[in-house]
Amino acid sequence: MDLFEDIIFSGNDKIPYHNIVMSMLDNQWNHSFLETYRCIERLFPIIRLEAFYNVLGTELTLLQVSKEIEEKISWRPNEEAAIEQIFKDIDTTAIEHVKNSYKQVKGMGVAKWYYKEIRNSIAHYRAVHSPLNLKEKEWNILLQFNLRVIEQLYGKYRGKI
Repeated sequence: MDLFEDIIFSGNDKIPYHNIVMSMLDNQWNHSFLETYRCIERLFPIIRLEAFYNVLGTELTLLQVSKEIEEKISWRPNEEAAIEQIFKDIDTTAIEHVKNSYKQVKGMGVAKWYYKEIRNSIAHYRAVHSPLNLKEKEWNILLQFNLRVIEQLYGKYRGKI
């Protein structure tokens, strides 16, 4: 709850607070996770286009550039690549906490595991995805991780979105 409070009172007007509130109100862990994941997902094009944006020299925000690119040429960032980039850029203590808390990672990179095993199992109902059977403590760790990522990324990109 402290992390939710930190984000809500951060004053960062770029954070999609409706998702944060929905996450707090959800009574199922997987839905709460998904709402915080959506906040992170919103930044995928920002993360992937930042290097291009820095040399572009435009008055548009990074989010506006992303919107224009998607509308004009139907480009969208690859989610797995965006998550890999996030895991490279954020505070490593958050990643280590998640990695050390899960036996399921089993040699798979933690970013790939997060996307393929956790996110996809929640977001899709396909035969290749197994239902998640996580304990309350494990869900809490995942939510804490998402909230830390939201806090860091929206702080980092605040002036560009």
